Amino acid sequence: MYSLYMQLILTIFIILDFTIAKNLTLHNRYDPQNRELLDVKFSGNTMIITGNLNGTEFYDISDSLNPVHLSNLEIPFGNQNRALPNFIAATSDSILYLSARHRGIAIVNISDPSNPQFIGMVPQPNNSNYSYDGLTVRDTVLFASAHEHGVILFNISEPDSPSFIRQINCENAWGTDFIDSLDTEQFSKILKFFESMPKLRHVVQVTNPKTKKKSEVVLEGLQSFLE
Repeated sequence: MYSLYMQLILTIFIILDFTIAKNLTLHNRYDPQNRELLDVKFSGNTMIITGNLNGTEFYDISDSLNPVHLSNLEIPFGNQNRALPNFIAATSDSILYLSARHRGIAIVNISDPSNPQFIGMVPQPNNSNYSYDGLTVRDTVLFASAHEHGVILFNISEPDSPSFIRQINCENAWGTDFIDSLDTEQFSKILKFFESMPKLRHVVQVTNPKTKKKSEVVLEGLQSFLE
């Protein structure tokens, strides 16, 4: 029932007018060809909608309240009988990157969004088989979140031919964003959260059984409690 509920929610997208945020107006509702919608990105006047099923949709939003369907891109994979799942999208100029979990990252030329062209897949570093989700482009670097393998950085100075730069290790990376994209108020709220959040800290008094000398041991941070 849960999966059906989620599918019903994600198979449509809705256009709302945010001019008066507390009085939202529903302008229209669309039912794209793809299913299990996962991400929406914008490139100029083009809206890109990814889906786990049936590929990625492209809409002209020159008139933002009346999107016009341009095309659907399905990238065959496996035995060619279904489309490559498209999770998260990122763009660099006229190039679109689409994450597909353990199937890699697809490269698409969208210079003509009414006729997008699949170029190929981003080469996996060191013949790995990482599972990619969140994608973010900053300057000439593609940041690809690869779950337990951290964040993989690719040089996209040549957008249609990415090359591996390095790997940032972390426990479970799902997405990447940048603090400097926040305004002053948002950044202040983040600082306040970290300053006021509960801290895991405990002081233990220890007595040396031979010298009877007492001392304190401070356990601080999750790692101290697990050691």
